[in-house]
Amino acid sequence: MRVPVVPTDLPIRLAPCTAVSASHMRKLRTILAFTQRAAISARYPRCVSVATLSGAASCSVHAQFNFQETFTTTDAPGWQLVEGNESPGPRLTAGTLALGDDPEVNGLPLDSDGQGWLRLATRTGDQANSAWLDTPIPAAGNNIKASFDFTIWDRSDDTGADGLTFFLYDAAVPFAAGGRGGSLGYANVATDDGLAGGYLGVGLDVYGNFSNSDENRNGGAVPNSRLPNQVVLRGPGSGTLCYEYLAGTDGFNSTVIGNPTIDDLSTLLSGNTNPLAYELQNFRPDQDADQYRFVEIELTDDDMLTVRLRAGFHCGRLSSRHRF
Repeated sequence: MRVPVVPTDLPIRLAPCTAVSASHMRKLRTILAFTQRAAISARYPRCVSVATLSGAASCSVHAQFNFQETFTTTDAPGWQLVEGNESPGPRLTAGTLALGDDPEVNGLPLDSDGQGWLRLATRTGDQANSAWLDTPIPAAGNNIKASFDFTIWDRSDDTGADGLTFFLYDAAVPFAAGGRGGSLGYANVATDDGLAGGYLGVGLDVYGNFSNSDENRNGGAVPNSRLPNQVVLRGPGSGTLCYEYLAGTDGFNSTVIGNPTIDDLSTLLSGNTNPLAYELQNFRPDQDADQYRFVEIELTDDDMLTVRLRAGFHCGRLSSRHRF
């Protein structure tokens, strides 16, 4: 049995972007996306779960809307899997065989039906795949909470570039992913547009460029410098405008009063130099031990954002609790 974690967290207030319509606050859609190489998979504990909670000040009763998908079977109704500029595209691993660029042995079964994952990436370079929920979320006046397991690994000693994002965008805008590489499908890159109607991007930034102001991204923790293995937030944007760097586990948090210091993930995870990705593995990281990873993202009705990371567990208890 897994025990939920509610660690001490750091709220981040979202700032508006003049390039973004106010309609972002009315209805949103949710997306998982990634770019580059390394096997990247996601599912809840075990599924992706998106919930909205609402209520009036005069009434203690809250309406709740839940959207859940386990990704463990051969079908994921309501989810759109979008291939980027390099094949293979995202796919469900249940009942499928390993491909040549999967980290597993080519031709062998990946997962049985009921035990699968959503695989967003293989070891192929320059991929930019995404999966999005084709159900608008009533965001105005609501709290939104999303949670999922994730795992990133590679059978080589590469860095597992680039990473994974969870983001929200305006449901009134046709889906069009943002920049590949360090922009993680959310921010713009050079002269290429960012995510159409982007409202919020939470990056699990393995390689470190989602924190980087290089390639014409708007702001960063350290100018023109990578910061690997961080959780990073970028704000609303449209076209090549905004998608501003807001905060990250590197300790640079421009939107929080007092600019508090937050230890980076390597420090928080007891010196682990790859807290978000695992190298030299031709099998999925152990989901019942230290390599287990879970993230929960909560956006309140007053635009306060909290991100929680869970790392590992033993005998039904968490192996660690971390603040960022």
